[in-house]
Amino acid sequence: MPLPHAVGGVSELSIGDNSSLFAVLRVGNSEFRTDVVHMCANVIWNKTFYFNINDIHDNLEVSIICQHKSCKNEFVGKVEIPLLRLGTTATKMYVLKDKHCMTKAKAGGVVDLECDLVYNPIRAGIQTFLPKEGKVMEEGETFKRKVLISNIRRATDVGSMLQSIWSFIEGLWSWQDKWLSALSFFFFIVSCLLAELWMVFPLLILLLLFGYMVVYVRGHHLWQIDSRRKSRHRDEDDEEEESSMEEGEEGSELEDEGDPTAEDQSKAGISQTFKQLQRVLLLLQTLLGQLADLGERVHNFCHWRVPWLCWLAITVLTVAMVIVYFIPLRYIILAWGVNKFTKRLRNPHYIDNQELLDFISRAPTYKQLHQWNEALMQIKSKMLKAQISSSGNEGLVST
Repeated sequence: MPLPHAVGGVSELSIGDNSSLFAVLRVGNSEFRTDVVHMCANVIWNKTFYFNINDIHDNLEVSIICQHKSCKNEFVGKVEIPLLRLGTTATKMYVLKDKHCMTKAKAGGVVDLECDLVYNPIRAGIQTFLPKEGKVMEEGETFKRKVLISNIRRATDVGSMLQSIWSFIEGLWSWQDKWLSALSFFFFIVSCLLAELWMVFPLLILLLLFGYMVVYVRGHHLWQIDSRRKSRHRDEDDEEEESSMEEGEEGSELEDEGDPTAEDQSKAGISQTFKQLQRVLLLLQTLLGQLADLGERVHNFCHWRVPWLCWLAITVLTVAMVIVYFIPLRYIILAWGVNKFTKRLRNPHYIDNQELLDFISRAPTYKQLHQWNEALMQIKSKMLKAQISSSGNEGLVST
């Protein structure tokens, strides 16, 4: 799945005309960088890059770096765009954001991009049910007090959604709304008497299409995030504040270097207890984060935040409905069991995975939706040509 990508340039930066800039482009574990343009705050690169895409759900990351005379690099701004939003070859301008793509970059500025995505839908659909490829340079997770508090709040929100669903079901059983309860009771009886296994799949398809109609009637953009959640995530990803617990631990280990005394042994015992507490808190932070991520991904999937993913689910459910309708259930279970038992025999290096969880992992969380919330400006081709012709550089390369 090649991705032709043309880096147009960056403009409207408030960093002075004596700056030297270059861009770094990443898709998954593939990375390219442009040449360094010296003494210019409004840069136009004459570069085109081709990425081989392994996962259609990856993101295109474009980072603008300022290089000083001392060869020290300084981060200027960044944009992060899902590949599924790069379906056209039109040139677009993206407002640069900070390192975590949560707020606008301090230096301001916009970057011109022209992309064209070409992929095989069948291969992309199969890859969706396989584990995501991890980043090679990804740092391990560490305990941070703000992240733990954020995960607790997110897990609480997921619990509130589940509680509201359960309250709705209990309302049907207690006949709070007589007409709705009577209709549900009638549907339950008919389903028990007439329903068959294959009918589950069209029911799920209808539920997905109903969610699409709700989103369409409301007029919300399919990639948008609720403004309340948007403001909540602005201050939750500040990784510049390291945990005071880690700093206190490092300081306590360097206080005394003399002969071991009873006081030193006591401090060592406290330090060991402190490390154990930190590991427990890190485990709690990770579990709460995974639970919150799962709930948010399911919610965003049901609300059609990624339409491509929902249409893939409808296609898979349709194929499953046809298979279950024409093939007896015992043969389906037999084929599934034989496949599970013989996978390792057919491929000794096979890594077992959960297809449903891998599929849900492609849906975004609320934080990712906020990061992808692009301050995007479409520009007309005439305006772009006028901008390029007025500059003394080489202009933008199309792919």
